[in-house]
Amino acid sequence: MKIKIDINEKYTIRLEEVTDFEDSFFYGVYKSAFENLIEIVESSKKAKDNTDKNNSNSFFRLIDDEKAKDNNIIAFVGERGSGKSSTMISFINAVKTNLKKLSEVMKVDKNDIITKCNFEILDVIDPSLFEKNDNILEIVIAKMFHKFKETFPSDNSCNNDKNSKYQSKKSLLEKFESVYKSIKTIEKNDKYSNEDEIIEEISNLSTGTNLRNNIQELIKEYLNFFSPKKDNNFLVLIIDDFDLNIKHAGEMVELIRKYLFLHNVIIFTALNFSDLSLLIQQDYSTHLKIALKNKQINNDEIKDKSYRYLEKFIPYTRRLFLPEISKEKHLIKLEIIGFNKDDEIIKYDKLLLELEEKSKKNKY
Repeated sequence: MKIKIDINEKYTIRLEEVTDFEDSFFYGVYKSAFENLIEIVESSKKAKDNTDKNNSNSFFRLIDDEKAKDNNIIAFVGERGSGKSSTMISFINAVKTNLKKLSEVMKVDKNDIITKCNFEILDVIDPSLFEKNDNILEIVIAKMFHKFKETFPSDNSCNNDKNSKYQSKKSLLEKFESVYKSIKTIEKNDKYSNEDEIIEEISNLSTGTNLRNNIQELIKEYLNFFSPKKDNNFLVLIIDDFDLNIKHAGEMVELIRKYLFLHNVIIFTALNFSDLSLLIQQDYSTHLKIALKNKQINNDEIKDKSYRYLEKFIPYTRRLFLPEISKEKHLIKLEIIGFNKDDEIIKYDKLLLELEEKSKKNKY
């Protein structure tokens, strides 16, 4: 078991190569992430099969839509500086660049399921950088659109109605437009003064209420456009430092739960679970402030509600807790690189002191 530390990259994300996973201090986390990935892929296939089977019956399709809301999140959980972002990005990078080798290294049953999948991975989403009016759905759609435009730039030579690629591209762009309008519709709180505007808004709202299905269809067509010959296509979302969006964490959780628990989406996130729990409790307290004031509910009950809500959002089995050095019973090999010759001993002693202090801090 080994920890590799580069002094020059102390405050940045450090990628581990898939070939180093077996000897890594975080091997257990990588393996759990891989097992959860297999579970999500299997669950997705069952949901898709059921939907296809009952596609002709709207009643059964509605039931299948509810069943399809199986949890699709894998959360890397730890304190600041525990390596959760680096571990998450290292794992996703292995999925993206060397899926076959990753499957070999993980040594788990059913790993062949993963090698048959195609994962379209969007750029990392950092909620701490959201502007005032941003929301997670808009950011996801924007990143999808950016990747689409970047991968398939405009080609005037294909712009004719008889060209199948052009028709597919046109259809996808129309879906982007439709979903974006639906997102803006659910955000609106404006009042309308005349009958025509009211009727128009009722029509828009009908689109907004179907937003989840519209997003599902957009992602399906988007994935087919990138990989038309593959059946097991997934859109991968990466949300780093989920809990750092202090003002809108609760809203973000609810939007993901409502609209992104889809059988063709997989969400990876890195977070401090205790901090996220506090933010959700704060939201509950705000919404129930009158009940709190009237003593119809107390803080312990709010804490319990928050816990149960987050248990549905990120079940315990989907929380991958980063290991702590102080609790590790096995021998750890420490490899340190990036020293300058003149102050090598000073930096080495300083680093060991930091590790020792962190070890003491993490003990109960």
